[in-house]
Amino acid sequence: ARRAVKPSDVSWITYTSSASREASAIEAQLTAVHPLRFAIEVGSFVGSSAVATWGPLMRRRGGLLLAIDTWQGSASMRLGRKQRKYMPLDDEGSPKTYRLFLDRILAHGLNVTIVPLPMASLTAARAVELLSWRVDLIYVDSAHEAGETLLELVKYWRLLRPGGVMLGDDLSWPAVRTDVLTFATCLGMTPDLLGANKNMWM
Repeated sequence: ARRAVKPSDVSWITYTSSASREASAIEAQLTAVHPLRFAIEVGSFVGSSAVATWGPLMRRRGGLLLAIDTWQGSASMRLGRKQRKYMPLDDEGSPKTYRLFLDRILAHGLNVTIVPLPMASLTAARAVELLSWRVDLIYVDSAHEAGETLLELVKYWRLLRPGGVMLGDDLSWPAVRTDVLTFATCLGMTPDLLGANKNMWM
Protein backbone atom coordinates (compact mmCIF):
# COMPACT_ATOMS: atom_id res chain seq x y z
CA ALA A 1 0.00 0.00 0.00
CA ARG A 2 1.11 3.54 -0.70
CA ARG A 3 0.29 6.60 1.32
CA ALA A 4 -2.04 9.19 -0.15
CA VAL A 5 -0.19 11.92 -2.02
CA LYS A 6 -0.93 15.55 -1.28
CA PRO A 7 -0.09 18.42 -3.65
CA SER A 8 2.29 19.80 -1.02
CA ASP A 9 4.43 16.68 -1.38
CA VAL A 10 5.57 17.82 -4.83
CA SER A 11 5.27 21.58 -4.41
CA TRP A 12 9.05 21.98 -4.37
CA ILE A 13 9.21 21.13 -8.08
CA THR A 14 9.61 24.53 -9.73
CA TYR A 15 10.84 23.29 -13.11
CA THR A 16 8.56 24.48 -15.93
CA SER A 17 8.62 23.91 -19.67
CA SER A 18 7.46 26.17 -22.47
CA ALA A 19 4.35 24.03 -22.87
CA SER A 20 3.39 24.55 -19.24
CA ARG A 21 3.89 28.32 -19.53
CA GLU A 22 2.04 28.59 -22.85
CA ALA A 23 -0.90 26.27 -22.14
CA SER A 24 -3.65 28.68 -23.21
CA ALA A 25 -1.87 29.71 -26.43
CA ILE A 26 -1.29 26.08 -27.34
CA GLU A 27 -4.88 25.08 -26.72
CA ALA A 28 -6.09 27.96 -28.89
CA GLN A 29 -4.00 26.56 -31.74
CA LEU A 30 -5.51 23.10 -31.29
CA THR A 31 -9.21 23.96 -31.24
CA ALA A 32 -9.59 22.80 -34.86
CA VAL A 33 -7.95 19.41 -34.26
CA HIS A 34 -10.72 16.79 -34.27
CA PRO A 35 -10.72 14.23 -32.93
CA LEU A 36 -8.19 14.82 -30.17
CA ARG A 37 -8.51 11.67 -28.11
CA PHE A 38 -5.02 10.17 -28.05
CA ALA A 39 -1.85 12.20 -27.47
CA ILE A 40 1.76 11.27 -26.82
CA GLU A 41 4.28 13.29 -24.84
CA VAL A 42 7.84 12.24 -25.69
CA GLY A 43 9.97 13.32 -22.76
CA SER A 44 7.96 13.87 -19.57
CA PHE A 45 10.68 14.47 -16.96
CA VAL A 46 8.93 15.66 -13.75
CA GLY A 47 5.58 16.18 -15.46
CA SER A 48 5.42 19.97 -15.81
CA SER A 49 3.84 19.90 -19.28
CA ALA A 50 1.78 16.83 -18.45
CA VAL A 51 0.03 18.40 -15.46
CA ALA A 52 -0.25 21.94 -16.81
CA THR A 53 -1.09 21.38 -20.48
CA TRP A 54 -1.48 17.93 -22.03
CA GLY A 55 -3.16 16.11 -19.16
CA PRO A 56 -5.87 18.76 -18.57
CA LEU A 57 -6.39 19.14 -22.34
CA MET A 58 -6.90 15.42 -22.84
CA ARG A 59 -9.15 15.18 -19.78
CA ARG A 60 -11.41 17.90 -21.23
CA ARG A 61 -11.46 16.07 -24.57
CA GLY A 62 -12.20 12.73 -22.90
CA GLY A 63 -8.94 11.29 -24.16
CA LEU A 64 -5.66 9.79 -22.99
CA LEU A 65 -2.07 11.00 -22.82
CA LEU A 66 0.73 8.44 -23.20
CA ALA A 67 3.76 9.87 -21.36
CA ILE A 68 7.00 8.38 -22.67
CA ASP A 69 10.31 8.73 -20.83
CA THR A 70 13.02 6.56 -19.32
CA TRP A 71 12.96 8.82 -16.25
CA GLN A 72 16.70 8.18 -16.05
CA GLY A 73 17.77 11.59 -17.35
CA SER A 74 19.95 12.61 -20.25
CA ALA A 75 23.73 12.85 -20.19
CA SER A 76 23.55 16.60 -19.54
CA MET A 77 21.14 16.05 -16.64
CA ARG A 78 23.38 13.43 -15.10
CA LEU A 79 26.61 15.38 -15.57
CA GLY A 80 25.47 18.99 -15.24
CA ARG A 81 24.81 20.84 -12.00
CA LYS A 82 21.86 22.97 -13.14
CA GLN A 83 19.28 20.18 -13.47
CA ARG A 84 20.73 17.80 -10.92
CA LYS A 85 18.46 19.22 -8.21
CA TYR A 86 15.48 17.82 -10.13
CA MET A 87 16.99 14.34 -10.09
CA PRO A 88 17.54 13.26 -6.49
CA LEU A 89 18.94 9.74 -6.25
CA ASP A 90 17.66 6.83 -4.22
CA ASP A 91 19.85 4.66 -1.99
CA GLU A 92 20.93 2.59 -4.99
CA GLY A 93 21.97 5.61 -7.08
CA SER A 94 18.98 5.67 -9.43
CA PRO A 95 17.05 8.90 -10.07
CA LYS A 96 13.75 9.32 -8.23
CA THR A 97 12.35 11.12 -11.27
CA TYR A 98 9.74 8.47 -12.13
CA ARG A 99 8.34 8.50 -8.59
CA LEU A 100 8.23 12.31 -8.67
CA PHE A 101 6.36 12.18 -11.97
CA LEU A 102 3.83 9.67 -10.61
CA ASP A 103 3.32 11.66 -7.40
CA ARG A 104 2.71 14.81 -9.41
CA ILE A 105 0.16 13.11 -11.66
CA LEU A 106 -1.66 11.76 -8.59
CA ALA A 107 -1.53 15.13 -6.85
CA HIS A 108 -3.26 16.74 -9.85
CA GLY A 109 -5.86 13.99 -10.16
CA LEU A 110 -4.68 12.99 -13.65
CA ASN A 111 -3.91 9.33 -13.01
CA VAL A 112 -6.90 8.23 -15.12
CA THR A 113 -5.93 10.47 -18.05
CA ILE A 114 -2.14 10.05 -18.14
CA VAL A 115 -0.57 6.64 -18.77
CA PRO A 116 3.22 6.50 -18.24
CA LEU A 117 5.36 4.31 -20.48
CA PRO A 118 8.89 3.96 -19.00
CA MET A 119 10.75 3.29 -22.22
CA ALA A 120 13.35 4.93 -24.47
CA SER A 121 11.72 7.20 -27.04
CA LEU A 122 12.67 5.25 -30.17
CA THR A 123 11.75 1.91 -28.60
CA ALA A 124 8.38 3.34 -27.54
CA ALA A 125 7.75 4.67 -31.05
CA ARG A 126 8.33 1.20 -32.43
CA ALA A 127 5.95 -0.31 -29.85
CA VAL A 128 3.18 2.14 -30.79
CA GLU A 129 3.83 1.40 -34.46
CA LEU A 130 3.60 -2.38 -33.89
CA LEU A 131 0.28 -1.87 -32.10
CA SER A 132 -0.98 0.15 -35.11
CA TRP A 133 -2.15 2.95 -32.85
CA ARG A 134 -2.86 6.20 -34.69
CA VAL A 135 -2.10 9.34 -32.73
CA ASP A 136 -3.87 12.71 -32.84
CA LEU A 137 -1.15 14.81 -31.19
CA ILE A 138 2.54 14.25 -30.46
CA TYR A 139 4.60 16.60 -28.29
CA VAL A 140 8.37 16.08 -28.56
CA ASP A 141 10.50 17.41 -25.70
CA SER A 142 13.09 14.73 -25.10
CA ALA A 143 16.58 14.15 -26.44
CA HIS A 144 17.85 17.67 -27.25
CA GLU A 145 20.88 16.01 -28.83
CA ALA A 146 21.97 16.66 -32.43
CA GLY A 147 20.76 13.89 -34.71
CA GLU A 148 18.78 12.14 -31.98
CA THR A 149 15.96 14.68 -32.15
CA LEU A 150 15.82 14.20 -35.92
CA LEU A 151 15.46 10.44 -35.49
CA GLU A 152 12.63 10.95 -33.01
CA LEU A 153 10.81 13.33 -35.36
CA VAL A 154 11.04 10.85 -38.24
CA LYS A 155 9.80 7.92 -36.13
CA TYR A 156 6.96 9.77 -34.42
CA TRP A 157 5.76 11.57 -37.55
CA ARG A 158 4.88 8.16 -38.99
CA LEU A 159 2.52 7.54 -36.05
CA LEU A 160 0.32 10.58 -36.69
CA ARG A 161 -3.05 10.06 -38.28
CA PRO A 162 -3.91 12.33 -41.25
CA GLY A 163 -4.79 15.69 -39.74
CA GLY A 164 -2.78 15.01 -36.61
CA VAL A 165 -0.40 17.55 -35.11
CA MET A 166 3.22 17.37 -33.97
CA LEU A 167 4.63 20.00 -31.64
CA GLY A 168 7.90 20.47 -29.84
CA ASP A 169 9.84 22.63 -27.46
CA ASP A 170 13.22 24.33 -27.02
CA LEU A 171 14.01 25.80 -30.44
CA SER A 172 16.52 27.91 -28.53
CA TRP A 173 18.70 24.79 -28.24
CA PRO A 174 20.95 24.78 -31.36
CA ALA A 175 20.76 20.97 -31.75
CA VAL A 176 16.96 20.96 -31.53
CA ARG A 177 16.60 23.90 -33.90
CA THR A 178 18.89 22.32 -36.51
CA ASP A 179 17.07 18.99 -36.38
CA VAL A 180 13.57 20.52 -36.46
CA LEU A 181 14.42 22.73 -39.45
CA THR A 182 16.11 19.82 -41.25
CA PHE A 183 13.06 17.65 -40.69
CA ALA A 184 10.67 20.38 -41.86
CA THR A 185 12.78 21.00 -44.97
CA CYS A 186 12.67 17.28 -45.84
CA LEU A 187 8.86 17.47 -45.66
CA GLY A 188 8.73 20.70 -47.66
CA MET A 189 7.14 22.46 -44.69
CA THR A 190 7.83 25.46 -42.49
CA PRO A 191 7.08 25.02 -38.78
CA ASP A 192 4.72 27.47 -37.09
CA LEU A 193 6.27 29.12 -34.04
CA LEU A 194 4.20 29.31 -30.87
CA GLY A 195 4.29 31.18 -27.60
CA ALA A 196 5.48 34.58 -26.53
CA ASN A 197 9.16 33.73 -27.04
CA LYS A 198 8.61 31.55 -30.16
CA ASN A 199 10.48 28.72 -28.47
CA MET A 200 7.86 26.14 -29.48
CA TRP A 201 7.17 24.80 -32.95
CA MET A 202 4.23 23.05 -34.59
